[in-house]
Amino acid sequence: MEKSNLAIVTGINGAVGMGYAKAMIERGDSRVVGIGRREAHIDSKDFENISQVDLLDEENTRNAVEGIRHGAHKRVVLIHPIGKFKWEEEPPKGDEIDQEVFASNVTTFTNVLDPVLAMVRRMQNASLGLVMFGSVADKWNLPFIQSYTRSNNALRKVLEDTIRGNPDLRITATSLDLGTIDVGSERNLRPYADRKFWLTVEDLVAKSMPFILPDNEDVEQDSGVLRRVEIFKPKPGFDPSRYYPNHGLVQRVLHEEMGINKE
Repeated sequence: MEKSNLAIVTGINGAVGMGYAKAMIERGDSRVVGIGRREAHIDSKDFENISQVDLLDEENTRNAVEGIRHGAHKRVVLIHPIGKFKWEEEPPKGDEIDQEVFASNVTTFTNVLDPVLAMVRRMQNASLGLVMFGSVADKWNLPFIQSYTRSNNALRKVLEDTIRGNPDLRITATSLDLGTIDVGSERNLRPYADRKFWLTVEDLVAKSMPFILPDNEDVEQDSGVLRRVEIFKPKPGFDPSRYYPNHGLVQRVLHEEMGINKE
């Protein structure tokens, strides 16, 4: 029997992508296609890996997505835990965005999105869920991460435009705005940080899954809007409304965590 959900997970070689893939397979109602540069393996008949895919290459990505086998799934979900973070001591001028950051966060998503939309339209009765990953800091417009924040905002606009531009499809779009996740890239970037209140991959997956695979009533209710969901591990006494607007404090804390000017 065909599984109810078809989950397309990019960045399958990363901890977050693999975490979502395993969790969805464990649910028992999903078939998962993991896309990445390298081969990935999950010991399940419900997992398919498409490797040697460069998501910055539009044609390469389109060919990979068009090769996905699909049946009478009720819902297709695109989970895209990919995106480059960059700390900028000198913020970009005006509305400029570092093009490497933009490409990693936005172009990779749009290259997957277009063929996924075509696939869902051919399936006729399936709904589509789109999931992007941003930061809880995005709404505070910090000067040190402008390219990252602007890229995330640009991607949110892509999702909103996708909903408006495809009124014939039932599309839900979710921006998961996250606290720090305890993965290798963050540990390397901030080696001196206290990780006690960082999200584990397991925490992230568990807390976000109800928004990624809601019941059918929720799908109908949320279709046509971009939903922003904040997920973080609360730190006692921490007040974001006092911390984030104090740019000097944020800079000092991050400098300490990254080891900048540390003797």
